[in-house]
Amino acid sequence: MGIEEDGMIEGSAVPTVEELQEYLKRRKPLGWEWDGASVRPLNVKPDANHWTFCANAHGVTMVLRLVNPVGIAGKSGWLTLQQEYRLLRRIDAAGARIGMIAPRAFGLDRRGFRLPVLIQEFIYGEPLSKLKNEGRLTVEHVVKVAELIASLSRCEVPRWRFPALWHRTERSYRPHIAKAHDRLDRILAPGQLRGQADLGEWVGKLRELTGKVAGVLGRFEPMLAASPSVFIFKGAHLGNVLWQEATEWCRFVDLEHVAWGDPVFTLARLLSSVPANRDRWLDPKYVQAASLAYQHHYSMLPVPDFDELVQARLLERELADAVWVVWEHVERGRTQSVEEATNVRVRCDRVRELILIAKYGKLA
Repeated sequence: MGIEEDGMIEGSAVPTVEELQEYLKRRKPLGWEWDGASVRPLNVKPDANHWTFCANAHGVTMVLRLVNPVGIAGKSGWLTLQQEYRLLRRIDAAGARIGMIAPRAFGLDRRGFRLPVLIQEFIYGEPLSKLKNEGRLTVEHVVKVAELIASLSRCEVPRWRFPALWHRTERSYRPHIAKAHDRLDRILAPGQLRGQADLGEWVGKLRELTGKVAGVLGRFEPMLAASPSVFIFKGAHLGNVLWQEATEWCRFVDLEHVAWGDPVFTLARLLSSVPANRDRWLDPKYVQAASLAYQHHYSMLPVPDFDELVQARLLERELADAVWVVWEHVERGRTQSVEEATNVRVRCDRVRELILIAKYGKLA
């Protein structure tokens, strides 16, 4: 079928069910006959980073995944669909030895439709973010995700086998401080759409916090430099983890945001999404249980200064998220008040709390 040949990306309208049904029947991806296949939307929000559809044929359910060509993903340096396909194939090969980690990728068609189409496994399960919102998230769930992260860290996805990782390294906190300053500069750049009365106020507060965080993270740089490097999933928040009740196991989805380096990055990303609501910060029991589970199952190399590195990465991630919600708010052209439309105040409070913890105390 030539499923990885070059093709032109065109059009930015959300695909319709009818378009995809016609495509499947005409193109016959995977060599299948798709006559009578059913297609239903999973995520078709116009501003979504990726559009996903569920396709069923011959009693088999799969996911059709397409990149929104004008979405945030293209502006954030995330993986292309072709890179994501190759990554999933690599993880699948490693999973045969260490357990199922992510969806299996069956094929990538780059020219049969007006946008490239990744065909991957449909995973039956509930997002852990749903369990969190319904008050059903437990420490046991988080422990299982920590074990999943340890399995992912043991995957053989070295940079020499996956060249995209050469440009996505996490061996220092300084690039994130520079990115925060850059995004804050671009928010107020001439010509940028601005109708938010409180935008300047929050940019000023974030600039001040960024300077404080930079000073704190400086003392953690030698610890990070001395730590081993692993494969990182930077999108490992609860919304990208599907819980399978029947097996009491979980798997990652949407692995378009990855890197190589800091051995606690993926774990910290998970922990940063654990709070139950907008008004509550980390419960130490989650941090302690997840950290112990990760270290127990992570058997490649010891990680010196593990607790300190978790504290530092949580601080860096929380600052990055605080800047991100304001940047995304403006980037998408929204004109509501920043404070009313985002959780920037709560995130800034968390950054201040983490600064104090990094200086004087422990998370758990």
